[in-house]
Amino acid sequence: MRLSELLRLVWLNINQNKFKTVMTSIGIIVGAATIVMVIAIGRGGKMDVAEQFASLNAGSIDITYDYEGEETTTSASGSFSISDLGSSLMSNVSSFFNMGGGGDSSSSRGDRNSSDSSTSGNAASNSGGMTMGGNSAPDSDSSSGGGRNMGNDSSSDDASGGRSDMGGMSDFSDSDLSEIAEAFSSGDMDMSDIASMFSQDAAGDEAALADGENADEDGAEASDSGEGMSSENREAEGDTDGTEDSSEEEALTEAAAAVSADDEEEMETETDLTDSRLNQENIILTIDDVEDIETFVTELDGATISYTSRTSVEGGDLTSAETYTVAGVYYSYYTVSNLSMAAGEFITDDESDSTARVCVLGSTVAKELFGSAEEAYGETLYLDDRAYEIVGVLASSSTVSANITPDESIFIPYETGIKYITGTDISPVITVICNDVDLVDTVKEKVETVLEENYSTAEFTFSDASSKLEAAESSNEILTMLLSAMAVIVFIVGGIGIMNVLFVSVKERTEEIGILKSLGASRSNILFEFLFESAAISMIGGILGVGASFLVTPLVEYNGIRVEANVNAWAAALAFSILTGTIFGFYPAWKASKLVPVEALNSD
Repeated sequence: MRLSELLRLVWLNINQNKFKTVMTSIGIIVGAATIVMVIAIGRGGKMDVAEQFASLNAGSIDITYDYEGEETTTSASGSFSISDLGSSLMSNVSSFFNMGGGGDSSSSRGDRNSSDSSTSGNAASNSGGMTMGGNSAPDSDSSSGGGRNMGNDSSSDDASGGRSDMGGMSDFSDSDLSEIAEAFSSGDMDMSDIASMFSQDAAGDEAALADGENADEDGAEASDSGEGMSSENREAEGDTDGTEDSSEEEALTEAAAAVSADDEEEMETETDLTDSRLNQENIILTIDDVEDIETFVTELDGATISYTSRTSVEGGDLTSAETYTVAGVYYSYYTVSNLSMAAGEFITDDESDSTARVCVLGSTVAKELFGSAEEAYGETLYLDDRAYEIVGVLASSSTVSANITPDESIFIPYETGIKYITGTDISPVITVICNDVDLVDTVKEKVETVLEENYSTAEFTFSDASSKLEAAESSNEILTMLLSAMAVIVFIVGGIGIMNVLFVSVKERTEEIGILKSLGASRSNILFEFLFESAAISMIGGILGVGASFLVTPLVEYNGIRVEANVNAWAAALAFSILTGTIFGFYPAWKASKLVPVEALNSD
């Protein structure tokens, strides 16, 4: 049987079963359309990535800070004072030593209420201090914080405000405590440093106390025994005093050893404490940090800082307020991001310093609000109900710098945004440009060193253009793989449908196959007839699938996905369709070619 005759038979069978053919090829239609979209979306994604990074310097690095601490609440007045921090610090130190609480912070250290002439004779104390060395005299009225009377039967008023095992800390003045509090707040000192300082002071006081008590005991014994004491008695008393001194020295040594052991434990855990404090402080990067980086890192072509917020915008052709992305940027953002102007000029250094209410529109924003860049230039726009003069409009750009899309953003001076819109509730991004792509890693290390000098308990995140490009390409590849997997599944389902339909077709046309074989058709003729029929059904499905992709493309683009279909995508869809039909149609065709003519003619 000639090829033309086989093709004619295939055409007749398909033409007689048009509806059946279309329904059979639905899976192939969906698969072909999916193949086209997979290739088109993948190609569009690659073009997007290439365009976004085409104008972005390959040596750009973004530096951000991720706050990991808990939100803190302020007092009702919203203010903060060193005295508050000092009180908290002293409380922490007392807790650290497991001692009695310090004195009432509202009472003055060392003040004495001398106006109260009707005292009951009992020593009064506002703190958790303790009285040592004897009973105070009836007139001893003490209002010291955590003080203790270190004398024997003293009859004088005690206003010294001495220490009760770190309770009052009399050796530290108010100014000393303020300095300690400031150092603790800034991170220059931690609890272990403060504990060590107070431990040394406490040890000195204990030694002085021991010496004083020894002197008092020696004097008392000498007075009781009189001037006529024998030399033997003096020697015995000296031995006794020596034994007491030795015992007290041993006690002091043991106390010092205990404090030293505590310090060693604190030193061992200091690293863990430092790690746990990383990113616990709500740090906000500033223009000063940018200037420090430019000063100490010489391998840079430029540096800038920026942040974004979603802000209510009114003006232009808007009939009601709408929300747009407003970016607070330093004047150097323009050069760092390789932007160009369609009208006017970008934000200047003077406007940044003076917190001027001016703005620059992205090209897309200008068209949406005013129709064109020329019409937008010089007009007034209201951001958060405040008027801003439009001093410039950017030319269209596909660059994404510091996570800002210029075309869709409104730019204002950095300090202006903080003053009028965001306050300090921002997450700035510092962007630096290396003058040599090969020095990106070196610049990262130097910038990190500079920032560590300013923020010792912070860890910053660095991302460069190459890592962004790799991430974007990786995301695009993952999307393409997912769509490809879906296309393969659809083709398998469609192929199984074709195979089932062909099995039914072979069953229905068994008598026809017997007649063809009795007229001299070979097994290969029957095999190719059904294979051609399967491939033809798949090809029809492929053509319809390519047509369906044209209808789907606008819907996909409407959702913001770039689609770039071409001839290669259409050809690939047709090829996959025909291949699927051929593979899944082979087994039914092979079964049909093996039918025995006599049995085929006698079948019901």
